[in-house]
Amino acid sequence: MNLLRPLEILTELGLVRRDIPFGELAKNSKRTLYTIADPFLRFWYRYVFPSLSACEQELYDQPMAVWTTTQSQHIGSIWEDLARESVPHLSIHGLRWGQAQRWWGKNSAGEAAEIGVVAESLDGSSILLGEVMWGNAAVDSERKRLEGLGPLLPFVGKKRVLTACWAGRTGSGASRGNTISPESVLKVLR
Repeated sequence: MNLLRPLEILTELGLVRRDIPFGELAKNSKRTLYTIADPFLRFWYRYVFPSLSACEQELYDQPMAVWTTTQSQHIGSIWEDLARESVPHLSIHGLRWGQAQRWWGKNSAGEAAEIGVVAESLDGSSILLGEVMWGNAAVDSERKRLEGLGPLLPFVGKKRVLTACWAGRTGSGASRGNTISPESVLKVLR
């Protein structure tokens, strides 16, 4: 049985999402990540389903310990999905952007790298590199990392590299400069 066929069916139904690195064609890419698309189902299969037996026995300590130690990571992954989804609806650096994707791979220096948000401007002149942070990450250091990484990426070419950060808990309030707040994301996604 071909394992890809059930994944293709789940993808067509919208239950599973296939992610490929920015700049690669879906039909040619061998680098693929599959994730559960719906946040509720992702929560169910990550936390509830593995703990059903314990919860039926009213043993809540272990499931709560798992939630407590991994909740920030789980919420962060959903925040990253929302950040990518918001990019075409936002004006960032005064430009409109196409659909955002993540990128992972090796840069021109041969080092492994990963970027949470990558999009091309609708006019084709610029590339947006963004990082999505839920916790207490240093926004300025992430911007500097992205700016340094930009010229080393295979898809940048002669395009201008612009950066932005989606700051979760540390970015409450209105968006400032190229730091985008949760309120701004939710406003454009409503």
